[in-house]
Amino acid sequence: MVNLYEGKKSTSTIRLDWGSVSEFQKNVCERMREIPKGRVTSYGLIAQRINSGPRAVGTAVARNPWPLFVPCHRVVPADLEVGNYSIGGALSDYGCEVKRDLLEREGVSIEADRISSKALWVPTGA
Repeated sequence: MVNLYEGKKSTSTIRLDWGSVSEFQKNVCERMREIPKGRVTSYGLIAQRINSGPRAVGTAVARNPWPLFVPCHRVVPADLEVGNYSIGGALSDYGCEVKRDLLEREGVSIEADRISSKALWVPTGA
């Protein structure tokens, strides 16, 4: 966990129990796992990739049961603002600070709450 928080690769393999999530949630989580460290993508780009809508993707991202293992912090609004991040199921300013910190630890450049367009990653097939 500490390695993941510090933006390092995990030295162990974690098996996720997909039985508790819908097929749609699993699909969104699998797309989030594709986002490289140091990069971000948007809700809309994931939605294009899986033929869905950005709001549905946003709901699935917000319900991610495995933060850090499934890097939901790498999904941002289309305008490349840092956006929200919930901790314990609640949105807060603290959650936004944590998201910003996680992204910066991974090498994402952020100025005035806006992510550099150089960090944008487009999923294959989007």
